[in-house]
Amino acid sequence: MSQRSTSPLSRSTVRRALQRFWGVTRTQPLIVFLSVFSSAGYIFLLTFANTYVMALIVDRVQAGPVAGDQVFEVFGPYILALVLVNLVGQILSKLQDYTVYKLEIAGNYHLARLCFDTLSNQSMTFHTSRFGGSLVSQTSRFMSGYTGLVDVTVYSLIPTITSVICTVAALAPVVPTRSRTSWPSRPAGARTLNAICSTPSTAPRAMPRRSRCTP
Repeated sequence: MSQRSTSPLSRSTVRRALQRFWGVTRTQPLIVFLSVFSSAGYIFLLTFANTYVMALIVDRVQAGPVAGDQVFEVFGPYILALVLVNLVGQILSKLQDYTVYKLEIAGNYHLARLCFDTLSNQSMTFHTSRFGGSLVSQTSRFMSGYTGLVDVTVYSLIPTITSVICTVAALAPVVPTRSRTSWPSRPAGARTLNAICSTPSTAPRAMPRRSRCTP
């Protein structure tokens, strides 16, 4: 199967496009920080912290029976922690969507102004030798490329990196020091947490469909 060749001109075009994308992205440092923080935070809370609290509940249930009048007293802190973890996780999930929208709207606006200023400064010969519809199509693809790059980074790349880091952090204290034969002697909740962390199944959220924002 033949590999696709990439000319130096194409590589230069891609490099300059990425430089433009980064140039408009770094104009919104607070939005970028909130986007990264919310993406990593909701994965940590809804995937790992939620599982950890459920494992604690399982360990407490297997520790022994609880009298009916002590159920809330014993399991109340676990229930409260579970509610808070899910609530904060959902808030961070919505904050992620908000920051992505803000970042893409601001980025598309700056890129559209950049394209307009660049084309306006070209000579009459440049415009008469090129079809106007082709310029519009190229400009649209340039702006949609920024939108797609932000979506992939925030909705796929950051959650994947967060999942890997959290999985390694959860297993690092256990795997090097304990053999597989010692697993049955450990609490069921801890075994469940390690089993889930060792094979993370939470996929990054699907990118929400939305209309393309044009200034």
